Amino acid sequence: LGLLEAYCGTFGTDFDAIEKTVLQTAVIRDSADAAHSAYERLRGETAAADPPPRDEHRGLVGTPEDVLEGLEQFDNLGAEMVMVRAERNDPETIERLADTVLPSIS
Repeated sequence: LGLLEAYCGTFGTDFDAIEKTVLQTAVIRDSADAAHSAYERLRGETAAADPPPRDEHRGLVGTPEDVLEGLEQFDNLGAEMVMVRAERNDPETIERLADTVLPSIS
């Protein structure tokens, strides 16, 4: 958000008037390792470049608790809306979002 604020200053835009929105990819499994393996497999099904290394940001990849923690971090940074999409419309991630993550933040 610091970069956005700097651009607002450069172009004379009111930073506080902008809705801060984040779009994140999610892959959710019982363990972080299983989620990262699934992410790598799902990314391998596309023409996209190789996924970033596991120690770099990949989106909301991990357990439901990891995803909730990531959402909280965006909230703490000032994001007003976080949109989440399941990598490759992964049914397991969609189910976990609906059954575990969303009820925890609603």
